[in-house]
Amino acid sequence: MDLDHPPFDAIILGCGLPESIAAASLAHSGKTVLHVDENEYYGGDYASLSLSELISWAELRSSPSTEEDSTHLLNQKARFDDLAWSFPSSSSSDTSPPLPPTLKQASRNYSLYLSPSLVPSVSPLIQTLVSSGVSRYSTFRILESTSIYDSKLGAGKKVPGSKEDVFKDKEVGLVDKRRLMKVLLWCMGEFEGSNEIEGKEQMPLFDFLRTSFSLSEDLARALTFALAHCTSASDPALPSLIRARSYLRSVGKYGNSAFLVGQYGGAGEIAQGFCRLSAVHGAIYILSHPITSIDFPSSSSSSDATSTSTPSHPISLQIKGFTHPILASHLIVSPDYLPPSPTSLETVRFARCIAILDSYPSIFPLPPPTAASPEDSDREEAKEEMEVEKPDTSLMVFPPGSLGEESDVDVKETVQALLVGEGTGSCPRGQYILYLTLPLPSNPSLTNTTNTSSPLLPFLTKILSSSPNPIQPIFQITYTQTCLSPPSNPNPNAHVHIVRGPSASSCEPEMEEEAGRTVKEAERLFWAVVGKEEFAEGEGEERGFFVPAVEQQEGEDGDGED
Repeated sequence: MDLDHPPFDAIILGCGLPESIAAASLAHSGKTVLHVDENEYYGGDYASLSLSELISWAELRSSPSTEEDSTHLLNQKARFDDLAWSFPSSSSSDTSPPLPPTLKQASRNYSLYLSPSLVPSVSPLIQTLVSSGVSRYSTFRILESTSIYDSKLGAGKKVPGSKEDVFKDKEVGLVDKRRLMKVLLWCMGEFEGSNEIEGKEQMPLFDFLRTSFSLSEDLARALTFALAHCTSASDPALPSLIRARSYLRSVGKYGNSAFLVGQYGGAGEIAQGFCRLSAVHGAIYILSHPITSIDFPSSSSSSDATSTSTPSHPISLQIKGFTHPILASHLIVSPDYLPPSPTSLETVRFARCIAILDSYPSIFPLPPPTAASPEDSDREEAKEEMEVEKPDTSLMVFPPGSLGEESDVDVKETVQALLVGEGTGSCPRGQYILYLTLPLPSNPSLTNTTNTSSPLLPFLTKILSSSPNPIQPIFQITYTQTCLSPPSNPNPNAHVHIVRGPSASSCEPEMEEEAGRTVKEAERLFWAVVGKEEFAEGEGEERGFFVPAVEQQEGEDGDGED
């Protein structure tokens, strides 16, 4: 096999969300792009997989390493560890068993997110989707409910996230409502430098809300972990409040919630939409082919072209099954495709759990029931006929230390539980997908742990056992994911651009902020290849990166479109 094509402007290795957005923007600007991924699917670590694909994904990454493994696969095995899955509702008690035949037949009815995410309604990703036209390929559901786990109740308690929610909340007293409204209105404004925050910028947000606004402990905890989405009790006030302001300003854009949940695959479906746009503009895609070698000069000042590359096209890529190497001027590459670097990489770790449930867990709060018809108002059985519509999208947060002695792991970070149902196109009718996410310390060993199982299992148990009839998951999987991020200038070669992951020092919630971070990273990669000098002043908005065009559009047309 061979690829009869002149040298490319850019070769991109990896189909993750930032790489896919960068590929679409480069192809849209007129650059020639070759996009390669060793996986059989689009999306990389952001992919959405069927149930059988997820089992195959887990089996491959949990298998022993061999000499035949590619660099990409070896790095994936190192980054995804502690993989364990089971089918509790079946009779099998094996560890990491194969997919039962009945589930195998229904496998494609499931769309399971490797990277569950919430997208703020006003965010760089929404702007980019609209500006690029990829919004035509993407659909979303509003996040219907946000709650915080209350250890006293043993269940989730709905968190008011807007003025409307505050007025409707019957559990908050009048004095607390006034204080809460004061906080929300102040937080939506330009509070930097105000008397309330001056000198307290680095105070933990929880303490700040208690001292500066006299909020009750319960309300301060709810705003800290379920409105500002702090990952720990020590998150500083100023960046947390800035983040909360952006969420509050997102409320009302598409509904009474700050967040959207992607349908039919979430971030993986969005990545595939950008790949589709990239292909429309002439990019070439090669999937499921291992990379044999990548050659490039050691630095930007080097003139030492490899045996196959040239000074004008210093990147040389050899793909298994292709006769000749492929040349390019630039390389955008995920760290998975490069050998371990002598330069230390920043790492961010997450514990993750995915569980398929056959009923709605009652620990998640329900909205008020729909009243029966007036004709039934005088009937005794009217109350029984009142219907409660279960939300299709719900988020519940477990603040640090929520489970107390119920957990044998001292979890000092927030656990987020995202529940999605049939309306998201993720599972069959009557079933739900539960995603648990926990940021882990940089040190692989958690404090005060007495076993080696996932720290998320006590939270899963709490959620499942909360229902009158404890739920047995149809399927569950737990694993640990390590994200890599090279230093800001990891390679002096101006032709090689390594994709950066999330930063451990940002203190940002991964589920809410990752989608926006990927857009900023894609824009950085785009300009690294194109060079801003290529576009004259006043030009390039139509053929440059997508965000400038949408900023102009919003200024002229208002709110844009969904």
